Amino acid sequence: MKPFSKSSDIFPGGIAFNVLLIILGSVISLFAFTREAGKLVGYCEAFGSALFVAGFVGFLNVRLLSKEVNRIVEEPFENISFIHTIRGAGIENIYRNRVRSIEEMIKSMDIEEQEIIIVGCSLKGLIGVGFDAIGEQSKFREGIVHALKKNIGINILLTDPRYACFRAVQEARNVGDIEAEIIENLLYFIRLRYQNPRKASNLKIKLFHGTPTIFLLATSKLMVINPYPYFSTAFGSFSFELWGGSEMYKAYYYSHYSRAWTTPGTTTDISNEFTSACVQIKALIEEVNQHNLPVIPDKEKKQRLLNMLKEIEK
Repeated sequence: MKPFSKSSDIFPGGIAFNVLLIILGSVISLFAFTREAGKLVGYCEAFGSALFVAGFVGFLNVRLLSKEVNRIVEEPFENISFIHTIRGAGIENIYRNRVRSIEEMIKSMDIEEQEIIIVGCSLKGLIGVGFDAIGEQSKFREGIVHALKKNIGINILLTDPRYACFRAVQEARNVGDIEAEIIENLLYFIRLRYQNPRKASNLKIKLFHGTPTIFLLATSKLMVINPYPYFSTAFGSFSFELWGGSEMYKAYYYSHYSRAWTTPGTTTDISNEFTSACVQIKALIEEVNQHNLPVIPDKEKKQRLLNMLKEIEK
């Protein structure tokens, strides 16, 4: 049984009042054409027309609004309660993959005045690899540069290449591929610092000693969380948009970023000083992973990374 079968059930007197306005407006307008109207012709026409239009618009509004209210109240209570719970927790939107959510984050970055947080493995799906980027990747890079020049703090937490080997099998990647992508993007970020020396200290980078479970991107007003399935990439998986200050925002900010960023022994800092950072990256290229195997086992790939490092050191 429907809770409201008629518009009048929802808006008592609403329809009747607007019909009265229409009738009254019509009567006054018609009065203007009579002899008795005299000098009041203009006033009658104007006032009558105003009443008629107001009544007509009000009538349409009540009819349309009543349909919308009926549609809402006919929803099962469980559905309404569920939606309320989701919104109350802080979820603004859900996306099938990360592309759409990144578009919203770029807009949020443009107006950000405090900080930008990025937590991920190599950030290949976000900014591309090394010095090459296309489409949305280029737009995101532009967003980072814009924020850097605005004096916004940017904290980036990547996976330490020595631990990235644990993701290779799950993502059907060759050993050394993910590690190389991380190193190439480290080269991109330290070159970005070098190109903006007065703002270099705003861009902080740490390497986490473990593989991520969730990609996280946040400003003070918005956050995107993008879980890492075991046998899929985060970029191609569902992502969730959270509004700043919500309970979910606070929970993920604290547990997935803040604690990981500040807990001693869990990260390696990439130096803000250009030469020191280059030395660190060279050591990573030559390093061994947690299986005591070369981080970059392919000799050609290793040499290419070393050549890239030399190029930005010039």
